[in-house]
Amino acid sequence: TFHTKKMSNPAVLSPVMRYGQAFVEAMNACFELFEAHLLTIHAPFLKLLKELQAVTRQLQTICAHAKRSKNASLSKYAPNLKRSLESLLFCVKQMLLEHSKQ
Repeated sequence: TFHTKKMSNPAVLSPVMRYGQAFVEAMNACFELFEAHLLTIHAPFLKLLKELQAVTRQLQTICAHAKRSKNASLSKYAPNLKRSLESLLFCVKQMLLEHSKQ
């Protein structure tokens, strides 16, 4: 939130949202690989999830800022980015639920 307020220039946030969505989609595509190796690399995977959580929180904050500022160049990226973030969240939840049963 502090960084979003300080760097609220659309010229900065627009590429962050565009490439943030590409990053989230790439992470979502990698979860099959992560799931296959979750039991063998448990500690590094949990560290990765904690870092990923910080990134997704910041991207959610930027999406909220885009909606609040009503800037057209930012608002066009927000729906797709939020959808990608939601998909990633459900993927992580499902994977953790499946592995907690084992």
